Amino acid sequence: MELSLKVDAQTYRVNVEEKTTYRLKRGVLWTGVTVRTDLAGEVRVGGLPNVQGSTLTQALQVALVLHWPGLKTKQVFDTPAERFHQAVASTG
Repeated sequence: MELSLKVDAQTYRVNVEEKTTYRLKRGVLWTGVTVRTDLAGEVRVGGLPNVQGSTLTQALQVALVLHWPGLKTKQVFDTPAERFHQAVASTG
């Protein structure tokens, strides 16, 4: 699965299944988005409003659950993102 981030005219693509390729960090008002690619290194974006950051986080989690049908939905929505990725890694 791929996550694409477009900044100006450049599009950065990362594999969602590899937790080290992206990070969503919730702040007071904004959720910071960082992607890491082999070619561009680390690309940081000022962020999304927290409501949109939460929506993006949930969408990524749902996509991963659909990709790994054996993963329980409760694990997705009841755990923080880091523990979620650990749960996904332990199922593979």
